[in-house]
Amino acid sequence: MKQAIRKHLVDFVAIVALVVVAGGISLYILVNQNLNAPAWVPVLGKEHFTLKAEFATAQAVMPGQGQTVNIAGVPIGQVVRSEVANGRAIVSMDIEPKYKGRIFPNSTMLLRPKTGLKDMVIALDPGTSTSGPALQGGDTLPVSQTAPDVNFEEFLAVLDGDVRDYLVLLINGGGQGLVRNGRNLAQVLRQFDPLQRNIAQINGQLQTRQANLKRVTTDLNLLLNELGSKDTRLTEFVSSSNDAFKYFSSQQQNIKKTIALLPAALAATNGAVTQLNKTSQITAPVLTALLPTANNLAPLQVASQKFFKQTQGSINGDLYTFAKDPTVRKSLNYLQSSSANLEGASPGLQKTGVSLNHGVNNLAAGPKDGSVPPYLFNLYWLGQATNGTLLNQDAAGPVRQSVFLASKNTFSTAFNILGSVCAPAGNPAVGSPSIWATVELLRAPRPNGLPAPICVGPTSP
Repeated sequence: MKQAIRKHLVDFVAIVALVVVAGGISLYILVNQNLNAPAWVPVLGKEHFTLKAEFATAQAVMPGQGQTVNIAGVPIGQVVRSEVANGRAIVSMDIEPKYKGRIFPNSTMLLRPKTGLKDMVIALDPGTSTSGPALQGGDTLPVSQTAPDVNFEEFLAVLDGDVRDYLVLLINGGGQGLVRNGRNLAQVLRQFDPLQRNIAQINGQLQTRQANLKRVTTDLNLLLNELGSKDTRLTEFVSSSNDAFKYFSSQQQNIKKTIALLPAALAATNGAVTQLNKTSQITAPVLTALLPTANNLAPLQVASQKFFKQTQGSINGDLYTFAKDPTVRKSLNYLQSSSANLEGASPGLQKTGVSLNHGVNNLAAGPKDGSVPPYLFNLYWLGQATNGTLLNQDAAGPVRQSVFLASKNTFSTAFNILGSVCAPAGNPAVGSPSIWATVELLRAPRPNGLPAPICVGPTSP
């Protein structure tokens, strides 16, 4: 074998090169023909998940011919099998793995021709997540969510003979009318672009409304089911409402009176709210200014907690013992009886204070026109004049020189009173030296040679 290869080496190399080139070309052709190889095939194998759909008819569906499954014109898979089950066509499709979890139960599929030769594709609308969890591999869409391609002859088949003749005349007349008027027709059709855009917006809103109606219907169904399960409570609610309405009807007169008084109440409330608004406008700056003080209260409160904890023992122990002492209680009872007497005297003290206040006001008051100064103003100058009158230059000191005239009986009465304060000589007793000092300053004659009494105190006269 080796000798034969060496002998025909050039031919062997050419054959190997042809095989490699043929394999590359075959691979290129298979790739461009959308070969759907399983995952275990090297290079060409891909992972897919299978999705099935029921169609009323699978006319022109040819598995293995590269017929694709598209979403908005983008291929996401291809048809791999078609079969019949219960009189309906079951089409199997391999979908790319990245679209797994993006196709939902309310999705729809339409068979549409890609070319005039019925090269079919499946147009897929993936639906929305509100319909439920995404479809998994092996799930089948029902025939109610699919639609086959409609042939033109099927459209004509529903027309009777007269309608077909009229349609032929219409098409022939249209053909004659459009001779050399293609551009005009194109311009007319361009005028429908805004209308088409508006119609598209209307269709979009209708689709949104349809989705909202579905949601409302679902929620209404849930509500009705819930109400059906709570029929006893619903009956009780209706009965209670009936009783409440009966009570309101029996209070019709009171309700009328309430409604009649409501405007005045609302007016008063409006005034109160207006005043409250003014008050809030005034208090707002005050409260804002108090914020730093309030913030500084936190450390004070923390320090006070420590102080109160330290004084808690003294309050619970010493102060409680002091309060329970019988002597303290006895003193408090005496104090209570004394305070009762003070309570009776407080009205008189209050009247005295009011009278004193009036007197001081009268002393401080003057004429409104200011022609005469008040008494307190003159009192200041009286003090100045007194200081000028009572001079220190007199030998007797700052005492006003005066002459006191009194009779003998007057002096006798005065000395008798003084004798009751200070005892005569030879009978010393506690007395007041200041009184006899005043008598000595007066230099009053003693009746009948009465000796000066002796007053015992800090000093003697």
